[in-house]
Amino acid sequence: MPPASWPSARESGGKLHSRETPDLTWSSDLYDLTLYIVICEYTNGMPEVSQFAAEFFGALAHPVRTRILDELRWGEVGVNGLCLRLKVEQSTLSQQLAALRSRSIVVGRKDGQSVLYSVRDPEIFALLDIARKIFNNHLVDMQDLLSQLAVGSVSSV
Repeated sequence: MPPASWPSARESGGKLHSRETPDLTWSSDLYDLTLYIVICEYTNGMPEVSQFAAEFFGALAHPVRTRILDELRWGEVGVNGLCLRLKVEQSTLSQQLAALRSRSIVVGRKDGQSVLYSVRDPEIFALLDIARKIFNNHLVDMQDLLSQLAVGSVSSV
């Protein structure tokens, strides 16, 4: 049974309000049970934070997408402007913008005949900056390792 703090059908006049269905009048017990099942399914069906993070970072896992975000750092840009700046075909750009839009990373705003794109949350730039620092640290480590290997192979000759 649902917790006592949940509204019952008796309190809501026996009506179930839903976006997908019209108001339905049910018996109070059936309503309470249905509401309880819907809430349980919703909370158990929510993706875990790790799943959300994987999908979010997956949306960033393409070089054109990160280049798009770097261009949007300076403000709204239309598709034609992005194509010119990034030197990519419009079909490629549209495909990558769709991937970013599907994760709500970028949003489009209609301006006459064109659509101007911008980032939904400017904090994405801080994330990209931190990622760039981490990558640079890894590159420095790799360069050091390669230098050590090169010195080792010269001295063994």
